[in-house]
Amino acid sequence: MVAIGYGLRIFAIGFYPTQLPGAIVRAHIVLVNAWLCVFLVQAALGALGRMRAHRAFGLWGFAIGSLWALSAIFVWADMLRRETDPETAQDAFILISQILLFALFLSLAWLARRDGPVHKRMMILAVSQIVIGGIQRSPIPFVHDNYARAQWLALLFPLSIVAFDLFSLRRLQRATAWGAALILAVQLVRAPASESPVWLAAARWISSLGI
Repeated sequence: MVAIGYGLRIFAIGFYPTQLPGAIVRAHIVLVNAWLCVFLVQAALGALGRMRAHRAFGLWGFAIGSLWALSAIFVWADMLRRETDPETAQDAFILISQILLFALFLSLAWLARRDGPVHKRMMILAVSQIVIGGIQRSPIPFVHDNYARAQWLALLFPLSIVAFDLFSLRRLQRATAWGAALILAVQLVRAPASESPVWLAAARWISSLGI
């Protein structure tokens, strides 16, 4: 679903009503697809016990993920530079919240790379943020152009590790508990915070800087 959602915007311009606005957005989407591919390879190598190769791919994954976060910031700044309407400001708030959560979980995954259980959980939590855009842009009617449904569908990632912990450990691992709780809390406040007068005023000020 995510590959189709992002991929069509690169390889089938015209399928959607609006085309990609610039090279930075194309680079941003290419990076998210590359990161997800590396993530899948890493997961497969880990499951097969090929830990040396898994760690080698991990270096690429961290580098690509860092570049994705950087490209996302450029996309965010470009959104606010081009438009100042409330809808664009709301989209920008949602995007920056995803960037910050992804960067947090990716950084913690890197710091916990020698702690397998925590590392895996941080990676899955990071995935839950990077896939939202792809889910929203997939051609499936239920989620197409519906951010609210896309983000709740992406919540299946943290819920999967919650279920795993409860069934296998009979308790929530600490990383699972606070990570899933943080994502849920952010998702509950994203929409109202993105519409708040404080953020809309801040977005207009950022736009006025011309960054």
